[in-house]
Amino acid sequence: MLLRSATESGRRTLTFRLPGDHGHVSVCGTFNDWTPEVLVMEHAADGWLEASVEVPSAEPVIFRYRGENDWWFDELDADDITGEGSVVAPDPTDKPRTAAEVAAVKEARLRKKRVKVTQEAEKRRRDIEKRHIEAEKKAAKKAAEAEEYARKVARKAEKAATEARRAVAKAAKKAQKAKLAHRLEAQRRAEAGRQAAAAAREARQAQAAASEPLSVASEPQNEEPASGDA
Repeated sequence: MLLRSATESGRRTLTFRLPGDHGHVSVCGTFNDWTPEVLVMEHAADGWLEASVEVPSAEPVIFRYRGENDWWFDELDADDITGEGSVVAPDPTDKPRTAAEVAAVKEARLRKKRVKVTQEAEKRRRDIEKRHIEAEKKAAKKAAEAEEYARKVARKAEKAATEARRAVAKAAKKAQKAKLAHRLEAQRRAEAGRQAAAAAREARQAQAAASEPLSVASEPQNEEPASGDA
């Protein structure tokens, strides 16, 4: 494929395009003294191979493609194909322009370039704004998830604290009961000890009383009558 576009007074741009499966290709012609590897075709955004050169509009151009393994071939969109190669005829409509026309063309190009730059800047701004909004949404979502997780942790901690307080209260109650039972047991043991001591004293006293002999005064006296009274 061959594209032609006027650039300024007396000059035009030739754009050579080939499908991307042609491999390594260079364009050789009258504009570069038929020297290979000077104008090498590169892959464009659409995947095609592309190369451009600026030439005088009033002069014919002859060129050929040089592919891999020194394979030369012509452009079917050329104005003519001869034994020398593909021919691009001069542009008869390209007439010399005045300085004002050249300036107008340059100004139009600048305006077009400014519009393109503005559009690209606006596109970048929208992309940045979009990424910013997405980042804010993600941050808000993560913050909400973190807050919900914190609430769950707080609820679990409160539940654990309540259970701990209940366990402590239960343990304290058991300890109080055990202390009271120990005190009552000590009192019972002390009372039993006192009772045992009292019983032991009574037993000793009874034993002592049983082991003492009867006194004379307590025995009965047999009185004999006096001899004078008989």
